[in-house]
Amino acid sequence: MAAARERFIAGGYATTSLASIAELAGVAAETVYDSFGNKRQLLEAVVEATIVGATDESADITERGWVQELLGLPDLAARIDGFARHTAQTVARMAPIHALIRTAAAADAGLSELAVSIQAKRFANQRRVLAALLGSDATATRVAAETFSALASPELQHVLVSVQGWSQTRYTAWLRRTVGLTIAVPVPGS
Repeated sequence: MAAARERFIAGGYATTSLASIAELAGVAAETVYDSFGNKRQLLEAVVEATIVGATDESADITERGWVQELLGLPDLAARIDGFARHTAQTVARMAPIHALIRTAAAADAGLSELAVSIQAKRFANQRRVLAALLGSDATATRVAAETFSALASPELQHVLVSVQGWSQTRYTAWLRRTVGLTIAVPVPGS
């Protein structure tokens, strides 16, 4: 997957072949086909690995170590702040992959579907984490998740960091402050 990520980012989705990925990984092309099936499935695996980061994490988002650490924080403000910080790191890791998918989706209906699927999964996971952190009713959680998802979107991160020239540090501080204020939770150190 590391070879696939490198090739996809360097060459784009359309021009990257599974054979070139296999060559960089030092395996036979058949190994890549047997392991992932096709290029889109390999890209999906790269997306998942980039989001999760560690391969030993539970599939259930609320059982992952970082969520459990957030739940152990002393108050809601610290939990929301930690979630914003974690999300800023994830969005930064995913930025080149999101850019790749945005570009390729314009010409490939399958990748357009993948982009929609990634967005839906991102929102569902953020909503589940917020439900655990907030411990509030379904309506309040939905509104908080919609707000959080919009503020922490890869598209907005792209505009602020790549277009406006913000540093990742500035983006992270902005996200922490804005999420804390918007979800009506004071952010530590603001």
